[in-house]
Amino acid sequence: MQPFFAIFKVASRQMIRSRFFRVLVILLVLWSCALPALISGRDMGDFLRIALLYSTAGVNLFLGCNAIWLGCFTIDADMESSQLHLVVVKPVSRLTVYFAKFCAVAWIDLLLLAVAFLAIFGVISLRFRYGEFPPETRARIQNEVLVGRRVFLPDQGDYEQESRRIADAMLAEAEANGEDVNLNDEVYFAREAKKQAMAKDAEMRFNIPREWRFHDLPAGQKLPLVLRYRVFVKGVTGARQRTTRLMWLAGIPRKETSGGRTTLDFLPLSDIPEQLMGGTFTERLIPGDAIAPDGTLVLRAVNLDPNKDPLFLQPTDGPKVLIPVCGFARNFLRMTLVSFLLILTLDAIGCAFASFLSLATAVFCSLGYLLLGILSQYWAMQRTYPDLISRFGYYLAKAVLFFVVPLQNFDATDLVSDGELVEFSWIGAIFLFDVLLRAMPLFAIGAIIYRNRELAMAVKR
Repeated sequence: MQPFFAIFKVASRQMIRSRFFRVLVILLVLWSCALPALISGRDMGDFLRIALLYSTAGVNLFLGCNAIWLGCFTIDADMESSQLHLVVVKPVSRLTVYFAKFCAVAWIDLLLLAVAFLAIFGVISLRFRYGEFPPETRARIQNEVLVGRRVFLPDQGDYEQESRRIADAMLAEAEANGEDVNLNDEVYFAREAKKQAMAKDAEMRFNIPREWRFHDLPAGQKLPLVLRYRVFVKGVTGARQRTTRLMWLAGIPRKETSGGRTTLDFLPLSDIPEQLMGGTFTERLIPGDAIAPDGTLVLRAVNLDPNKDPLFLQPTDGPKVLIPVCGFARNFLRMTLVSFLLILTLDAIGCAFASFLSLATAVFCSLGYLLLGILSQYWAMQRTYPDLISRFGYYLAKAVLFFVVPLQNFDATDLVSDGELVEFSWIGAIFLFDVLLRAMPLFAIGAIIYRNRELAMAVKR
C-alpha cells in the first residue's frame, strides 16, 4: 500500500497547485456562503427554498466540473510532462497509479463538498434561527422546507389509451374533410391528443366533486398528514391567475360492512371553502385517522370558484400526500450522499477518457458523453412517436441509456428544497444502476487501456 499512498499524496499536491482548482475553490466559497446569506423579502419561506435550491445546485455544478477536469488532469499530468516513465520503471503497477489518482480526486472533491454543504447548512440554519419573521411564517418554514417528508402519489389514469382515441378521431376528421395528412400532421395530432387527454383528466368542473385514491400509506399514523397541490384557473398556464375557492374532503373510515368493506364519512378539511391563489402551491393538514386499515386514503375536492370557471390540477402538481419522516439535517445529509455519488461518477468518467486521450480531448469527450446521456434521457421520456424514424430514435435512446449515465438521475436538490424525503431506496438505485453498472465499467475499460498504453512517446519527450 506504500506506493498507492505515495502516488495519492503526489497527485493531491498536483491538483491543489493547479490554477483551475484554486479559482474553482474561490467561486465555490463565494457561492455557498453568499447566496444563502442574501435572503430577503417578505415571504421568508420562498426565499429560503430558492436559496437552498440554487446554492446546492451551484455547488454540484462547480464540483462536477472540477471532478471532470481533475480526473482528466491528474491522469494526463505525468504523461504530458514526460514524467510517467519515472514512475512505471519502478515496481509499481499502472493500475495502482490509475486507482490512486482516481481516489485522490474523489477525496479532494469530497472534502470540498463537505465544506460547501456545511457552509450552506450553517448559514440557512442561522438565518432561520435568528431571522425576524412572524411565528406563523417560522412554523410554515419548519413544516414545509426544513423537514424530510415521504411522498405518496394517487392512482393515475391511462393517458396513452385516451390520447390514442383522441388522435384517431382527429385524424379521421381531417381525412373526412379531404385534407392531405402527412407524417408531420400525425405527430402534431398525437401531441395535441396527449395534451387534451391530460387536460381532460386535470379539469375540475364547478361544483362537481373529483376523487383521488392513495394506497400503501402507513396505517395508524398519529401525526397529521400534509396535502400539497397547485390548481390553475381556466387553464394550465401561469398567466392571468386569480384567487379561487376550493373545498377538500377526506374519507374517514368508520366501520366495515358485512362484505368486509370499510365505509367512509367524507369530512371537510376546513370549516369554510379555502380561498387560494391560482398557480401557487398550497399545503393543508389531513388527520392521521383518515388512513384506512389497509393503507388506503381517499380525498375529494369540490370546485367552488366564484365565477364558476373550471379549475385544473395536473398530475405533476398534485395532489400529493406527505408524511414527515426525519428532520432537515438528516435529509440534507442524504442529499450530500447523492452529490458525492455524482462527483464519484464524473471522476470515473474523466479518468476513463484521459487514460488514452490528451487533456483537452479527454475533457471534450467527457462533456460529450454527459450531453449524450442528458439528450437520451429526454428523448426516452417522450411517449408519442407515430412515425418510424421517431420510434427508432426512441428505442435508440433507450439502448444508449443502458451504457451512458444520465445526469438527471442525480438531481436531489428539488426534493430537499420542497421538504421531500430523499429515499435510501432511490440512493441505492442510483449507486447500483448509474455508478456500478454504467460508470464503473467505463472506468474499468479505462484502467485496461491505461495499463497497456504505449509510453514510448512520453519517454522520448
